[in-house]
Amino acid sequence: MTTEELIEQNNELRAALNKENEDFYLDFLLYVRSQGVLKDEQTVEEQLFAILQDILEAQKNGQSAADYFGTDPKFVADRILQQTPNKLSEAAKLFLYGFGAYIGFSLLPSLPIPGKPMDLGSFLLSGVYLTLLAIVGFFLIGKTIYFFKKSKMASWMKSLMSFVIACAVLFPAFAITFWLHTPAQINLDGTLGIFVIVLVLIGVTVFIKKQEKKDKDDDKDHIWRPILFFVILSAVVGVLTRLPILDGLLLSKGGRLILAGIMLAGLVIFNVYTVYTAKKMNKED
Repeated sequence: MTTEELIEQNNELRAALNKENEDFYLDFLLYVRSQGVLKDEQTVEEQLFAILQDILEAQKNGQSAADYFGTDPKFVADRILQQTPNKLSEAAKLFLYGFGAYIGFSLLPSLPIPGKPMDLGSFLLSGVYLTLLAIVGFFLIGKTIYFFKKSKMASWMKSLMSFVIACAVLFPAFAITFWLHTPAQINLDGTLGIFVIVLVLIGVTVFIKKQEKKDKDDDKDHIWRPILFFVILSAVVGVLTRLPILDGLLLSKGGRLILAGIMLAGLVIFNVYTVYTAKKMNKED
């Protein structure tokens, strides 16, 4: 089976786990996937699929996953990872995937209003930093799974510590975006801006549709719909403000107020849609 087929089969088989075994296996799965970002993905998924089959077999015999694997699932996971070969191309693929997602989701919301040159240098530097941060963050989140389970630290202290760390690591991206100015600036007005918007919109839409298809088995595909709505709204506004027939729109106070009203209404709808989608997913769970 291909990696995608293994993941799909894994998602389907997990539905047969009882609550206790599902919690155990999801922790195990997240730990292995997060610590295996530099490993061969096919081998990692084959190992996870085999473990899932073992847990299901034990469950049929009335044995829990915790009893089957013992009190230290982290030890089992680490042994699997040690025996799995490294594959640097996986890290490169993950970086390009994350960087492409950053460009798609960050570029469109910044383009509705023409007239201001875009600092390509700071935009790309911020993207590289956030992409690397996401990869390292995913790795570290996996590390904390079994650490927090053993830790006697109060839940509020864990939350506070997580918040402080998140603020500290996100601050450089904020500083790069708002305070760093580079000579690499580009004007995305007119036809060039429309071309870039349409190109990015196509890329983001294809990405979201693929993610929806991947998440469909877990009933998590709904989460992408509010995002797609906001992306399309940003793209439509960006294209309209660059059409020659609407050239004078942003020059008048009334035109700027109309544009601000459209974007504000879009944000309100996005937030309401997001809350509705989250509630719907919780009901389905």
